[in-house]
Order: sequence, then C-alpha cells, then structure tokens
Amino acid sequence: MEQRTMQVTPSVGDFRKAMYYALVIRYHRPFQILAIVLGFTVIYAFAGACGLGTPNPMVFCIAGAYLVWALVMACGVERQIQRSLRQTGNPVGADVRLVATTHSLAWSIPSLMAHGDVQMARLSAVFHISGLFLVYLDARSTLLIPERDLSQADIDFLDDAFRNRLGGRFYQRHRRS
Repeated sequence: MEQRTMQVTPSVGDFRKAMYYALVIRYHRPFQILAIVLGFTVIYAFAGACGLGTPNPMVFCIAGAYLVWALVMACGVERQIQRSLRQTGNPVGADVRLVATTHSLAWSIPSLMAHGDVQMARLSAVFHISGLFLVYLDARSTLLIPERDLSQADIDFLDDAFRNRLGGRFYQRHRRS
C-alpha cells in the first residue's frame, strides 16, 4: 500500500474559493436563472439600442433585482468568511501535515494541536476544483488541500485514491489530459 506524506498551508484565498464554491453549489438553480436573465437582458438592451422596438423597463428591473440578490448573497459569504477568520483555532494559514494511503487520510495541525484520521470510504464527499481539493470529512467539517503545495504525483495520487474509494461522491470540475 503506497503512502504519501504532504505538507500544505490553506490560505484565505483558498477558504474564500471554497466558500463561494459552496454558495454556488447550494444555490445552483437560482444562479442558473440569474445567468439566463442577465444574458437575455444584455441581448434585449442591445436590440433596443439597435432600434428593434421600445425596451420595457420591467426587464431591467427584474435583472437589477437578480443582481441585488447576488450581491446580498456575496455579502453574506464575506461576512461568514470574516467571522470564521476571527475565531480561535482557525486552520487558515496553519501548516497541515497529511498522510494519505489508498485507503485512509490522516491529518495533523501541530500549531492547533489538532489531528484526525479517516478511512477514504467514510468521507462524505470530495470536490476537486481548480487548484483545490475540498475534502468533506462529515457534514460540518471540511479539509482544504491546495494544489500549489503538492507535486503533480501527489495530485494524481489523491485523484486516483478519491476516485477509486468514493466513486460517485468524488466530483472533479476539470479533467486533465
């Protein structure tokens, strides 16, 4: 059984990326509607500017309302980020030591005197988004593993281990050739 030892340091940017990703996943349908409404509004405004009819102001009000909703959601995420960063015991910026095998993942944060170990099959889910692994240990705990601190061999090892052990609970937002 192959074992890999890795050292990573999640940054505020990684935490912010994870929080916004979670927001978009949680509210994916309203964000899809927002994209459609904004796209339609831009085309509608362009058509009106070209003289293809008189624009109805209600269309722009609806688009504005969706934009306000998106801004309110973003402000809520930023408030959560700031609140989390002020809490004691926050692992953002702390060195995290990972020991991964094809069957388990162990982590320790020496500065916080925190550690844990979990079988890969017991993880709730893992998302591999651009530059970051989001490892959901359970419904409330997430381990951030930034790619910038890993070698390509480590990234490939984690991808394979998570894919083989989690199956449909491993989500990869991009595919490498």
